[in-house]
Amino acid sequence: MRYNNIFSILFVVFAFPLLGFTQEPDTPAVYNFEQLEQAFTKEDKPAVIFLHTNWCRYCKGMSEGTFGDSDLIKLINKDFYYVPFDAESKETIIFRNVQFGYESTGVNTGIHQLAKELLSHSEDKSYPVLLIINKDLEILYQYSGFLDQKEVTDILNNLI
Repeated sequence: MRYNNIFSILFVVFAFPLLGFTQEPDTPAVYNFEQLEQAFTKEDKPAVIFLHTNWCRYCKGMSEGTFGDSDLIKLINKDFYYVPFDAESKETIIFRNVQFGYESTGVNTGIHQLAKELLSHSEDKSYPVLLIINKDLEILYQYSGFLDQKEVTDILNNLI
């Protein structure tokens, strides 16, 4: 009886993944800008850039809710690169041979230069921001504000 229980546990642990019963990822595959640059050379598909901040509750809602939807995750992982980026990050990033860093705009406030560059063509600079760009860095879509899973799915489906 004891061996049957051990065999059952081993079967579940090892056989289910082999039979295709794997758990779906709970987040999209994440790229940073350096990885995105390399990825563009391997496969030509658009990038979904999610600009957010740590203090923005709508950003958190999109990060956990919208981008936590399993159908949206599958769509993003199949047809897009996903780059979540803190618009107030203090890290230095080299993208397309240009160095971007944090730019202070006052006491305890600022914006990352890369986020500023991505938002330079928009009058609305409120967070969260959904940007979709191609490998030539052309903006295919840009929206400032909260979007739910269905809205993002519809937007992405219209681009593929």
